[in-house]
Amino acid sequence: MINSNKIYVGDVGLAVICNIGVQTTYAENIELKVRKPDGTEVIWGPGEPHEVGGVPNYVRYITKEGDLDQRGRYKIQPKLKLSGWEGYGETDDIRVDGRYR
Repeated sequence: MINSNKIYVGDVGLAVICNIGVQTTYAENIELKVRKPDGTEVIWGPGEPHEVGGVPNYVRYITKEGDLDQRGRYKIQPKLKLSGWEGYGETDDIRVDGRYR
């Protein structure tokens, strides 16, 4: 899901890639619902359709300043709209380390 070996608090520009399992080429309203380590819930977005190895079943979001502001596990669940259907993809998680770890 993440294109980095290790993720640190404060990382900006990190691609968060979620496999939706169906073609996302025409997906709209892409966002990631995120539960931070302290339990607060936020929305990261907008996301965009994305291909991996020529397969268009993914969505991608690039982290911004303030997104990764806590150390610990982040739960991430994509939400999008596809031709008459709107809903959630599977939840995944990432671990964010403090600096110098």
